[in-house]
Amino acid sequence: MNDQAEKAPASPSQLTLVNSSRLQALRKQATACEPAFPVPKTAKPDKTEDAETARLKRQIEQRLQEILAKYPQGKQRSLFKIRYGVSLEEFECLPIQQAAAILKIHSGRGF
Repeated sequence: MNDQAEKAPASPSQLTLVNSSRLQALRKQATACEPAFPVPKTAKPDKTEDAETARLKRQIEQRLQEILAKYPQGKQRSLFKIRYGVSLEEFECLPIQQAAAILKIHSGRGF
C-alpha cells in the first residue's frame, strides 16, 4: 500500500514554469500585447487626426484612472474585468477607438 502512495503522480501545484515548456508558451502568449485590429500606416499622417488621437488617448487614460479610483485597492483589476468584460492588460492592447467605445467616450469623428 505504501508503494502506491509513493508512486502517485505529482500534483499540479508542484509544476513550475521553468520545467514546463507548454506553460511557458501559454504565459508568453497571454502576456503578448498585440492589437486585435492592426492600424494601417499612411504615408503622411494628418495633423488633425494626430491631435484627435492624442486627445482621445488622454480622455481614455483620465477615464480609466477615475474608474479605478472608485474601486477598492486590491479589487481594481477583477472589478474592472467584471464591469467592462475585458481585463486591464487586454484593454491596454486594444485600438484607441475600441477602447473609447468600451468606456463610452465619443470621439469628434464618426467611427
